[in-house]
Amino acid sequence: MTGKPPTETDDTTHVVKVSEPVGPPRVAAYLVVPCGDPTKAALLQEQLAALQRSLGTPLGTYAEKCEDRHRRPLRARLLRRGGRGGFDLLCVVTLQHLATTRSRVAQLVLRLGVPVVTLSGLRLDPADRVVRWIAKERDQHRQRIRRALAKKRQRGERAGAIPAGYKLAADGLHIEPDPDVQRAITIARQLSAEGLALRKIARHLTDAGYRTRVGGDISHKQVKRWLARARSDGVSQLDDAARSRDS
Repeated sequence: MTGKPPTETDDTTHVVKVSEPVGPPRVAAYLVVPCGDPTKAALLQEQLAALQRSLGTPLGTYAEKCEDRHRRPLRARLLRRGGRGGFDLLCVVTLQHLATTRSRVAQLVLRLGVPVVTLSGLRLDPADRVVRWIAKERDQHRQRIRRALAKKRQRGERAGAIPAGYKLAADGLHIEPDPDVQRAITIARQLSAEGLALRKIARHLTDAGYRTRVGGDISHKQVKRWLARARSDGVSQLDDAARSRDS
């Protein structure tokens, strides 16, 4: 009997075929455009394009406006494309264009899954042990912060935004129930269970004399947040009860 050559779909041999890259690497570029200086922006784009051509096949430049450094829609699109294998290299002017901290840069390099090259010649590779260690350090730091905030909440202290139905205590450290808001949340839940729309619930609460913390009318968005918080609290209580039964 003549045997067939193993393929990636052969269940008997479990052979995994590794595809070799064909041709020059595909090179994308990311640039945060300097505000109010079109000449400098054009120069940086030309330099990035030259770097792309020297490294492989250019795929264009993701030019991000610098109005808000916290909102980076093109960077998010770049990360998705890189994660799907849309390019093999990424060129940037400096690493600060990707992120402002080294730990965040390392994390983004791992998410991209491709090497990042700067105009100065610096190269970061996701397979580099140092890059992976720095990214891990960021994750551990965030976990420590989350644990510290969780302990503050367990002690009844304020940790971030004050949850719905509570207010800051007189000592400025702890939070305590706000009876008026909790009554409003209870009424909102009852009306929602009866099938009343969010806007009608908000109008009913405002007509009944309930107000926001700053003295404004109750909005349908506020009612929506209250109901969502009440549902999440209910799920948390069910989870706590299940854990106590299991123990």
